[in-house]
Amino acid sequence: MKAWLLALALALPLPAWAGTMKYEQLGEAAVGAEHGGDYAKAEKYLKAMLAESRRYRGNIHPEVADTLEQLALFYSRRGRHAEAESYRRQSRAVQEKVRTDKAYLSRTAHLEAGDEAKYDGDVAGAEKHYKAALAITRKSLGSRHPQAATILDSLSSIYIKQGRHAEAEPLLLEMLKIQEQNHGAEDYNLIFTLTYLSDFYIEQGRHAQAEPYLKRVVRIAGKTLRPDEPERAAYMENLAKLYLDLGRLAEAEPLLKQALAIYEKRLGPTNDNTQRTLAMLVEVYEKQGRKDEAGQMRQRLAAIGRPATPAK
Repeated sequence: MKAWLLALALALPLPAWAGTMKYEQLGEAAVGAEHGGDYAKAEKYLKAMLAESRRYRGNIHPEVADTLEQLALFYSRRGRHAEAESYRRQSRAVQEKVRTDKAYLSRTAHLEAGDEAKYDGDVAGAEKHYKAALAITRKSLGSRHPQAATILDSLSSIYIKQGRHAEAEPLLLEMLKIQEQNHGAEDYNLIFTLTYLSDFYIEQGRHAQAEPYLKRVVRIAGKTLRPDEPERAAYMENLAKLYLDLGRLAEAEPLLKQALAIYEKRLGPTNDNTQRTLAMLVEVYEKQGRKDEAGQMRQRLAAIGRPATPAK
């Protein structure tokens, strides 16, 4: 990922396939609703948390047990003791299975060993453990379970770091397919994997293969984000950068203009994103021989004391 895009990405949510952000958001919403006295909404959020946890973690996982216990406590506070006891029994049953379920224990052990080996620089060891965890996940949870996508990401990252792109590519594509089946083809949750895939191809000079993924990101962002959301502008700018690299200036220009309008409105004229987009427009106009328009953009940059050189 280019340095300027990485800086943007750091301000954005974690990849949705990790299955944690929505769970945490639901938890915060449940607490807020209960504190506000809207118990029906709090109950709804807690049950959604349970569904989300089971979806990503499987039925046998400590997080599932914890969420069941949260529901038990909620019902206990409401005086609904029969329901509280029911969820408490379910929580205890999951905890017991966590301690004895061979597939869960083996998968967890391999993932922890893989992460430790990766941290220690033992690539071969990490690969071995991630592959074992993936095989167990596919057998116990299914090939299209979100947990499989998480492990595919860990395994592909090892291959990418070693330059083993031919081995990484099918894993990344499989990860995307799992997300599509779990979220739908036009869901916001796909944006990060699509961006990751585009970066994967761009770093190899395979710009033509990156383009459809970047276009899809822009389309999804247009459907799921506010029209003036800076995050949406960042994705348009990313696609424009691809077109600049390919010399397709006429396609880059409208994207940069849209991104610039959003940045100026929401972030102001002196923001780094605004200035970078102005510099990219200077490059477009100069390469097209449109000196007057390039000069106007240069003047705007000079007024805020920045050079007209796009970040690479």
